[in-house]
Amino acid sequence: MGQIVSLAFRSVFPLLVLMLLGIFLRAIGMLSEPTITQLNKISAKVLIPCLLFNNVYTANLHEAFQLRLFVFGLTCTLLVAFSLYLLIPRLVQDWKTQCSYICSLYWPNCTMFGLPIMTSLCGAEGTLTGTIMIVTIAPLFSAGAAVFLEKYKNSGHLNGWHLLAHVFSNPMLWGSMLGVSCNLLNIRLPHVILSPIQSVAGIATPLALICLGGFFKWESSRHLFHPALLGCVCKLLLIPAIIALLALFCGYRGLHVLCLLIIFASPSAVSTFSVTDPAFANCDLSAMLVSLSSLLSVFTYFFWIVLFQTLAQY
Repeated sequence: MGQIVSLAFRSVFPLLVLMLLGIFLRAIGMLSEPTITQLNKISAKVLIPCLLFNNVYTANLHEAFQLRLFVFGLTCTLLVAFSLYLLIPRLVQDWKTQCSYICSLYWPNCTMFGLPIMTSLCGAEGTLTGTIMIVTIAPLFSAGAAVFLEKYKNSGHLNGWHLLAHVFSNPMLWGSMLGVSCNLLNIRLPHVILSPIQSVAGIATPLALICLGGFFKWESSRHLFHPALLGCVCKLLLIPAIIALLALFCGYRGLHVLCLLIIFASPSAVSTFSVTDPAFANCDLSAMLVSLSSLLSVFTYFFWIVLFQTLAQY
């Protein structure tokens, strides 16, 4: 049991340290809100796409890709989307609050949180499986969030062209697909090009987590703590528990269940706040959900890892 707790601690503690560093830098004035905003844009549009490209480009896709597993992941993603679409409007009356809840509970920050934990727990195999899974289902998360945002922005009416533009303008999608293309076509990049990409990829997660810590907003949203906490319970505990049980029921075991659990237990993506607007969403609630779920995810990840490793012994 001590080894399991130690493994879980080593997996999640570095994430907490980086977020606390961001909180500290914001508190002493070294990170201002405009700086954090710009760094988040750089992270989302340059650093993380390079990370995904590098992970996919250097992987053995023929061995890593398992069609049945990834179809199951896509099915779970759609199941979560439809469940939220049907349940949240029946449980929440306010239109803007519905938008914030649905987008925050649906869109996970699996690249920033899931990949480091998979790497720490399972090494190269975990990184590869997690990356391929994220590359497969991340566009669906982005597209689903875009559908929800368009629905609430236009009072139930959807604009297909806006949805397509939102999905295909995502740099993470292009980074992933470029990596897949180069890998499958056996295009070997020269070292002078690949080395800078790998250097950029190496700073993607640390910088993103530090910025996330600096992003935390508590002062103006304290009155939303309890609604946000309720959302975090659903996002970090209820949804991943249902997905893990479905995976076990369908015959998945070991690394595959862990990968699904880590992805769906990820906190709300920062983009769920940055793309919302006061005209159709509760932006303060969205910000609180991102901040609180990111902080609490360190502890819920610890819980899930200990539980998973303990049950795996039997």
